[in-house]
Amino acid sequence: MNRLFRWGIVIALFVLIASGLMAVRIIFVDNNEVDVPAIVGLSAVEATNRLQNSGLTARIDLIDSDQPEGVVISQTPGVGNKIEKGKIVVVRVSRGGTQLRIPDVRGMEFAAAVKTLDTAGFKIGTVLRVTDPLKASGTVIAQNPASPSMVLSDRMVELLVSEGASGRTEMVQIPDLKGQSEKLARQILEQSSLSVSRTIVVESNQVPAGTVLRTQPIAGSRVPHGNAIILYLAKETDVVPSPLTPEVSHRPPNVIQTTPAETPSQERSETPTAPVTPPGVPQPVIEQPVVETPTQPVTPPPATPTKTAKIRFQVPPLTRPLHFKITIDDDRGTRVLREQQARGGEYVTMDIGYSGSATVTVLLDGETVWQEKYR
Repeated sequence: MNRLFRWGIVIALFVLIASGLMAVRIIFVDNNEVDVPAIVGLSAVEATNRLQNSGLTARIDLIDSDQPEGVVISQTPGVGNKIEKGKIVVVRVSRGGTQLRIPDVRGMEFAAAVKTLDTAGFKIGTVLRVTDPLKASGTVIAQNPASPSMVLSDRMVELLVSEGASGRTEMVQIPDLKGQSEKLARQILEQSSLSVSRTIVVESNQVPAGTVLRTQPIAGSRVPHGNAIILYLAKETDVVPSPLTPEVSHRPPNVIQTTPAETPSQERSETPTAPVTPPGVPQPVIEQPVVETPTQPVTPPPATPTKTAKIRFQVPPLTRPLHFKITIDDDRGTRVLREQQARGGEYVTMDIGYSGSATVTVLLDGETVWQEKYR
């Protein structure tokens, strides 16, 4: 009995000792948990090395930020947390770039909103058009990203645009593109379900070259979806020499030529001497120089047409009768080629002779809607 008791005590002590050794090993030797080190502000390479030295794994996520490119701006888990060795720490690294304050374009007309965003340095992304009985057609209802906020300058801005109470119809209103660049005007037209058929360059010293002067049909006109319009773009005015500046000087009539012994720089003597004439040659009659006083320039007769201007123009859709007029201005002056009541959609074709250079102008109710230079 005593023997069994003694063996029981020995076994119990052995179990206690083994358990203590195992606890010590777990706590002090085989502890798998480590503290997450601080890595915010380090470079991505430095942060990765520090985590690996602590027995952890780094996962790099690039995000938009105004911090320098490649700098760690946040981490998960945070500093001081204990996690098992081999676990992943999410490291958020700045992608870099310039951040700009995005303007609020809600409530603006679509073309004006695009112009505002472009001026602020942003590009237009997806444009979604929806029916909205409370907003006029073409009005911006919402935007993404919203304002006010700071976003990267290369971020595309999405717009939600109203199509009015009745939703999309077969007709769309041409936006006012005056003063826009050609690139931006094309973008606005594309987002308005329109396109550009061609561009016409018109000389102008009022706006920079490439700026939209007007459209055909004019802004505010309603045309079918997908319709193509014409853009009139400004071009720097060519400097043409004045036709009144003489290029060739004429010798005054009846002026006696100087003898070879004289030079242009010598002054003529007040007392004329008789020229030496060989014997047997009649003495010439000397006339005093006559200087004619310039009179009014002589107007040349009208030039004869030598070129042909091919005029092709289609009257835009009209909601009311308008006065229609075509004029040409060339070396023979300004002439009216056609003047009548305009009919919407009418196609005008004319071949007109002209001299030198000519400018053909089309006016609707006194407003220039088309102009072409011929040289």
